[in-house]
Amino acid sequence: MRKFGYLLTLVLSFYLSGRYHSSEFMVLAIVLFVLLFISYLYALQMAKYLEIEIDLDDPIIVKEHTAIARIRLTNRQRLPIPYYQITVSFYNRLDPNKKVVTKKFHGFVDGLGEATIALGTDSTYSGEIEILVTEIECFDYLKLFKRRKRLAISQKQIVIPPVLKADLALLLLQQAGSKGQEVDLRGATPPNVFQVRQYEAGDHLKTIHWKLSARNDELLSKVYSEQKEEQVSIRVDLTPPLSQSLKEKDAFLVLVASLVSALTQEELVEQLQLVNKRNDWELTIPIMSPFYYDSFLQEVIHELASIDIDKEGRKADSQQTSRHDPGFDPVDSRRNDKILITIDRQLRLYENHQLLYQFEASKLYAELVGRPLRL
Repeated sequence: MRKFGYLLTLVLSFYLSGRYHSSEFMVLAIVLFVLLFISYLYALQMAKYLEIEIDLDDPIIVKEHTAIARIRLTNRQRLPIPYYQITVSFYNRLDPNKKVVTKKFHGFVDGLGEATIALGTDSTYSGEIEILVTEIECFDYLKLFKRRKRLAISQKQIVIPPVLKADLALLLLQQAGSKGQEVDLRGATPPNVFQVRQYEAGDHLKTIHWKLSARNDELLSKVYSEQKEEQVSIRVDLTPPLSQSLKEKDAFLVLVASLVSALTQEELVEQLQLVNKRNDWELTIPIMSPFYYDSFLQEVIHELASIDIDKEGRKADSQQTSRHDPGFDPVDSRRNDKILITIDRQLRLYENHQLLYQFEASKLYAELVGRPLRL
């Protein structure tokens, strides 16, 4: 509409200058034409010297916390960009539906100057958020012409799950008691039990007397005459099921984070392992650095986002998982009396080959923290 009005004024000026032989209208028409031509040339070249990059204040955030992503525009020419409009999209790479949120921002950039757009990002679910700048439009002063430039600038932000503060031992005891099973995270039992006492904060999970605790409806710990320390390896099986929603993946990540946190705080864990049985991929992370926890969760989320879930892969995966017990480990999982705790993407928890418990994604939050899952 703006361009139409400008062209109408230009044509009318030429008409009036000829109709009334007016030099004033002729000068006006020439000025309007020159401005139109300069605006066109200006719009063509202004986007060539504009550089765009994405900076993250924090590449790792906790789910439902807000982080700031800054989009920096740098103008490498002396002429300013009087008006631009930029399109930013972001989505969770774990989302099988790839739901994309798109926002548009506008502003101006001085000659040889910078402009910064602050974008608040958060996520209801854990995962890997990809932030993309997909397009920018630069306008001339009169906003008659624009230069559209397609872009493919991206940055990834890891959203890690919160650690649920429930007592994992009590949870497993309650669930096992309701099903008539015995839950055992102890491994081989030291030979001599000296006495049994009430569970105290800080007691290792392997010292809990599960049968007596279930019978007395309270946690009881064994005291051994000769303590025997045993180390645990936690294996996270990332082999994808036939299908999995974003909510189910989030529940899996929350359970992994809570399990790793609970057992490492008990100083039971020797190493963390990631496996993907589809392509025989395996990664071992030793507990050596204070930063191992964040590194481990980053690896879990990144690998989870990178797994191919095409139809052929799903079919092959279905055949593969039907051939063996879900707790199967191609490597001997019980060497030197080591304990291997395995959690897979179907929320099944194993000690070596023995199934301890299977969680339900829709009830996971309520079971662990006593509140309903927020949808």
